Amino acid sequence: MIVFNPDYYFRPDEKRVFIINKGHSHQSTHGWSSIVHSLHAIVFSAFQNNEPWDTVVERLSGFLEKPKIDVETLLQPFVENEENVYVEQGGHQFKIPKKILIQSEQPITYERVFKTEDFLFKESDYETERYLHAPLNITFMPTNRCLTDCLYCYADKKHKMGTPIPFNRLLEIMDEAKDLGVLDFNVVGGETFCYPQWQPLLAEIKKRNFRMMRPSTKTPLTEEDMDYLTSIGIKEIQVSLDSLDALTEQHLVRVDENYVSRIMQTLRCLKGKGFDIQIATVLTRFNDSVENLEAMFRFFKEIQVDSWNLTPGFESLYKAAHSFMSSRVALNKVRDFVERIKGETRMRISFSDTFFDREYGKVEDGSRNFKGARCSGLYSHFFILPEGKVTVCEQLYWKPEFIIGDLNKQSIVEVWHSDKVNELLNLKPRDLKPSSPCSTCEIFDSCFSNLNRCWAEILKAYGDENWDYPDPRCAKAPKMKNNLQFV
Repeated sequence: MIVFNPDYYFRPDEKRVFIINKGHSHQSTHGWSSIVHSLHAIVFSAFQNNEPWDTVVERLSGFLEKPKIDVETLLQPFVENEENVYVEQGGHQFKIPKKILIQSEQPITYERVFKTEDFLFKESDYETERYLHAPLNITFMPTNRCLTDCLYCYADKKHKMGTPIPFNRLLEIMDEAKDLGVLDFNVVGGETFCYPQWQPLLAEIKKRNFRMMRPSTKTPLTEEDMDYLTSIGIKEIQVSLDSLDALTEQHLVRVDENYVSRIMQTLRCLKGKGFDIQIATVLTRFNDSVENLEAMFRFFKEIQVDSWNLTPGFESLYKAAHSFMSSRVALNKVRDFVERIKGETRMRISFSDTFFDREYGKVEDGSRNFKGARCSGLYSHFFILPEGKVTVCEQLYWKPEFIIGDLNKQSIVEVWHSDKVNELLNLKPRDLKPSSPCSTCEIFDSCFSNLNRCWAEILKAYGDENWDYPDPRCAKAPKMKNNLQFV
């Protein structure tokens, strides 16, 4: 029978519907998210009932008031489609992902089976890119405590946390998020394993079937920790490690002389218990030598690490980077090294060079064309601080200008529609200082409405008081007070 691909799900969003990818078991497009016409959602959702093709076609024939042969012709481009399909409806063009309807020998169990009325709206909006009703992704920071004190850390470690959000309230937030169709509920630190209730926290996230990034840690884990993760269905983990040289690691993350050997033993034990291991390495001038990375590679290859991500350390709002940043020359050597070793192993190895090639001062046509990942703040994501307050971005932490709500007192939807959110979404040139080039820019509306200006980079480059300055990637941005470039 033909069914709706369970790798995708529908997300009604006040005036339209999103189709979103949440898995990759049936050759779907990883990371897919797009607005579709309500009619498409109604048609595709008709295939959630595990019924024979003829039964579904006959029902759609009645709903669409079209002969069955015409309905079958309408459906054919979406059955086991190997490529995305572009369709026009109501004067708008929509993009439908590949494999939207697939053949299945077995019935499919869906988390939610939608009905026609779920996609009937009083008015439509197919233009606004921002998620209208609620965020798609939520990240929770349970603590800013760590076992290490990393030289390159971008977190606000100096802030004295208030009373943590009650765990029962956190469970209510998860339930609301699930009802709203939130896709990701991620946990970051600080150090997740320093949170006293890390076990029930991860278990409750898994129980609700949220998609969740693999836990990330610098903590030497016990076998009991590993067995607990296994018991709740977590078999993927990220371990941060910057060097196998004990003195280098001591300098970088402020640990004792036995730390590296304990982390190496943790990695061996994790692999022995069948975990998919990802290593995260932050590159600084103290560990960016090919010799250091070669030693790490040999060990990772020996124990069969699954993936290794290398990222240059960068300027943060809380620590100056000039004392540890790698040079372009060194990073280019790292890039060459990575390309060379990729052919020697099945390990997935990535080197993120977007951090040192940001095209500062070069983009002339607005934030839509900035190089790098799209900013998700105010667009599809928000970040919950340990006390329950919500900020736009994890790098902004407790910056008061960007606190948009408090989940101790508000619901997710109320925060997403708060006065502070509306203020940031609807900034006008008159709201900015005259000294900001944005205040007189002729493409202000299109640039600001695209929500792709990086607030964190602006604050790093120009200071908190100049939050309304251009993103430093903009051609009209003034000279940075604090140079973010790799040299």
